[in-house]
Amino acid sequence: IFIIRHFRKNQENEVEEKKPNIPAIITARERLSKLKEANMWQTGLLKEYYTELTNIVREYLEGQFNIEAIEMTSDEILTEVKKIELDSNTFNKLQETLITADLVKFAKANTNSTQNEEAFNNINSFVEDSYIHYQELEKKKTEEAKSKKYDFEEITTEKQETEDTK
Repeated sequence: IFIIRHFRKNQENEVEEKKPNIPAIITARERLSKLKEANMWQTGLLKEYYTELTNIVREYLEGQFNIEAIEMTSDEILTEVKKIELDSNTFNKLQETLITADLVKFAKANTNSTQNEEAFNNINSFVEDSYIHYQELEKKKTEEAKSKKYDFEEITTEKQETEDTK
């Protein structure tokens, strides 16, 4: 019985397929397009619309920048996003939308269609702009790592040459 259970358990573990790790930018883009198609704010579901909009941003920040934004308040999120050093225009888009979302969700504020569309566009452009910023940071890190590697190789080569001459 032990051997059979052990064999079955190993077989089940092999059968389990791991889901591919989908980049945060792709997930955010898909969810934003679904939200746009859902027309939630047009049907009067303002609170749900802003909740979904902020959830998309929170999950994007967590997946892309490792900011645990899902459990954070809007102020805490903004504090963490400042550390990323985005340009002020991109940061302001996020800040404006999070403030509006908090007013709608907690103070039961009413927004007009222009504000709702602007909130969507702000989040959409925040996601795209911050992703571009992320790519630039990664490129700089790669270039710095390469230059350090070359510097290390040059130092090592110089040490070997001095030892050879001794």
